[in-house]
Amino acid sequence: MKRNLILNIVAASLFFGTAAFADPIFYYQNPGTENPTTYTFTATATGSVTAYYFGMAAAYTDQIGMINLTANTSNGVTVSNQTSTYCEQFNFGNVNQGDTLLFYMTVNNGATVSTVYSDPSLNASYDGTTPGANHVYATNYVATPDYLYIPSGVFLGFEDEPASFADFNYTDDMIVVTDVTMTPVPEPGTLALFGICMFGFVFWGKRRMETNCLI
Repeated sequence: MKRNLILNIVAASLFFGTAAFADPIFYYQNPGTENPTTYTFTATATGSVTAYYFGMAAAYTDQIGMINLTANTSNGVTVSNQTSTYCEQFNFGNVNQGDTLLFYMTVNNGATVSTVYSDPSLNASYDGTTPGANHVYATNYVATPDYLYIPSGVFLGFEDEPASFADFNYTDDMIVVTDVTMTPVPEPGTLALFGICMFGFVFWGKRRMETNCLI
């Protein structure tokens, strides 16, 4: 009981920025705008994926879980934003090195229960848009004395509201997972720009070669 009280005080200080704790610079830095970056998640080692509860800022009841896409299994353990305590540990199940992982969040708004995924293409029915919105922000997290008891890993922040009225702050339910690597997936616009640049280099190289041949 006393330990939980201390941890809750620590969690509160994280959110309200007391002098004892640094600002969480790994939070999403552009709230109000949908995160344009999507991710693939991969197991870095054979063993268990552990989730550490980081906090929440949501009225809905949200629960985070994990699906192993390679093994086609679900962990069966979820992290609740209404009952979990800061740095509480959850075993997301055993994985093999190289397995592709998918994170999800069930959202209970008091009337309906829905699910959103770290893969935006699976969120179309929830958002009412095609493709669906990105409900996850991820970044590498390095352990620091400012955030006690949570080791280095991948920070995951979820947005639980549908795209039409979401605030996109990605703080509705937050965890840090270990033994997982995060790889950003380039935006379609970025890929298109890259393709244009490559075409330009090829065209410029070809013109230069032709010019050299004429000399």
